[in-house]
Amino acid sequence: MRRRLERRVLRTPASMVVWRGVVGLVLYMSSLAKAAEPAGDRPRIRVACVGDSITEHSRQPTAYPTRLQEALGSSYEVRNFGRSNSGVLKGGDHPYWKLDLFTNALAFRPHLVTILLGTNDTKEQNWIAHGAAFADDYRDLIRQFGRLRLPPRIFIGLPPPMFQAPWGLQPEVLQDQLIPMMRKIATDFDLPVVDVNAALKDKAHLFPDGVHPNAMGQAVIAETFHEAITSALSRVPLGPADRDPPEIELGLAEAPVRLELIPNSATQHPPQRTWAELSVNQETNLVVKFRVWDRRDMPSGQVRDDAIYQGDVVALYLQPSLDDDLYYEFEVNSRGVIFDNRLRYQGGAYRSDTAWDMPTSPRVRRSLFGGTWEVEFEVPLKSLVKDGALLSGRPIGLNLFRIDFDNQRRRNLYAWSPTEAENFHRLEMFGVLRLRF
Repeated sequence: MRRRLERRVLRTPASMVVWRGVVGLVLYMSSLAKAAEPAGDRPRIRVACVGDSITEHSRQPTAYPTRLQEALGSSYEVRNFGRSNSGVLKGGDHPYWKLDLFTNALAFRPHLVTILLGTNDTKEQNWIAHGAAFADDYRDLIRQFGRLRLPPRIFIGLPPPMFQAPWGLQPEVLQDQLIPMMRKIATDFDLPVVDVNAALKDKAHLFPDGVHPNAMGQAVIAETFHEAITSALSRVPLGPADRDPPEIELGLAEAPVRLELIPNSATQHPPQRTWAELSVNQETNLVVKFRVWDRRDMPSGQVRDDAIYQGDVVALYLQPSLDDDLYYEFEVNSRGVIFDNRLRYQGGAYRSDTAWDMPTSPRVRRSLFGGTWEVEFEVPLKSLVKDGALLSGRPIGLNLFRIDFDNQRRRNLYAWSPTEAENFHRLEMFGVLRLRF
């Protein structure tokens, strides 16, 4: 996928948008036909294994990342980013932060990251001088991956036990201090813990030097990470897109631009037409007007933040900054019931804050004889973007959705920029909005 920030943006006439919507529908239906193709023909889920010598394992075929690749299969691409002697502490003797491997791991744009660091941080010269910074440095390491355009799902590996104490290593520091810190950090970030420590605690015979596991020990690590990853598949992205999401440019107080919504996933009946018109008024509010055709309108919910997505709704998702995993969800149904939400993506395991309310209310109008309904609302962009800084040309993540239930209660999904899954919460698939002042 090309970098979004490097693409030029041109204003697209409404008629061309409609035509592209038709083309997009054809392409989408073609993609369904490709679903049965071998996994190797589709983009793979990228896995970055971050660690020290236990991960690197001299990059032998018996290293756990290699074993993990074999276990996960061809739908994944696993790379070894381990380096001997490295640690979490920025002030340590060999900080992972200073390695080209760290830069390479970020550039790999992983969907999943396994971290197995901490053993070298227990060295006396590291722990005595810098140990107090361990938790903060570990948190910063996680945040570095979290700043990627698609924040990966991170798995916190608890390092193997040490059965000897060479090179100034301190086994008691690992067990009594580092591992409890890692558990607390994982809880704070809502990340899964992979307990490699427990998996190897009774297997001293697999550690020839008391610190580094042999080939059989590496197999245990791979199995432990494999179990954690496969059990969490429903919470991670499906892989990179094979297309560039669309972009749109809006000028201040210019005529609205109309966008057609096309199928987001397999539908059970012929598409129900939906379009949205977008414009930006003089107050720099984003004005969104949906028009929905549906003779089987089935709204759900009565009061704000009811689960109205269990019925027919239209929705706008807005990501104020592509460098941040914060985004907003606005849903409205034909009854005028609102569901609004502030979320953090966190590698596919999004976290909601439904206590947040959009400061403006939508206007809903149903046709007199049924069959269509419209909704219009204004999104106060200045109150959502960081520091209220609306800059001309600055990209904003955007997507438009519709949920339509038919008379057999089958759910059909539509989007401006299809997410290629029955899930709207995929930031990497959002389109891009640029404002022109």
